[in-house]
Amino acid sequence: MEKLNNATPHELRVLVAKEAFNSRCMIWSVDDQKYYTPREFVESDVVVEVRFIDSRRYFSNITMFAPEYAIKQELERIKETQTKVDLFIQRVFTAFELQPIVKTQKKR
Repeated sequence: MEKLNNATPHELRVLVAKEAFNSRCMIWSVDDQKYYTPREFVESDVVVEVRFIDSRRYFSNITMFAPEYAIKQELERIKETQTKVDLFIQRVFTAFELQPIVKTQKKR
């Protein structure tokens, strides 16, 4: 425990990255809501929060996920964002009575 309490932020990121790499996991940072590969995590400026419960260590602001799960979550986030963008565009078109620009085919 003492060693972790005195570890630098970089040393903690390396520790987390090694665990993630050995487990073949992506790293989710709760603080910035972002997935990192182990290498990206080491190079980031994320500050790892170490907590102990019954002398068991855990990282309160970091979670590790299988890459397949991380990909699924990111695709869902993109889908939700696209839906929000589509609704926003529709609101703008409706509010200002705009029509979509239709591209015409060039004659050859």
